[in-house]
Amino acid sequence: FEQTSRDSGVCEPQDAASGNCYGGFARLATLIRQYRADKSIPTLYLDAGDLFEGSTLYTFYKWEIASKMMSFLKPDVM
Repeated sequence: FEQTSRDSGVCEPQDAASGNCYGGFARLATLIRQYRADKSIPTLYLDAGDLFEGSTLYTFYKWEIASKMMSFLKPDVM
């Protein structure tokens, strides 16, 4: 899985070294759930929706795979 930085996009080596990168849907979904569970941190998860474009999964399964995977992340706005 491609890691993403806090700003989305490719994770730079210095970000990875400091633990500021997240990779894979399971890791990302876990992180989102942790932030939402911590009521002291107001959390709004926005997703630009271009996460799958160009991926092998999207090429073969189109919107179906995107829909199933996004259901794990549960964005507030997409």
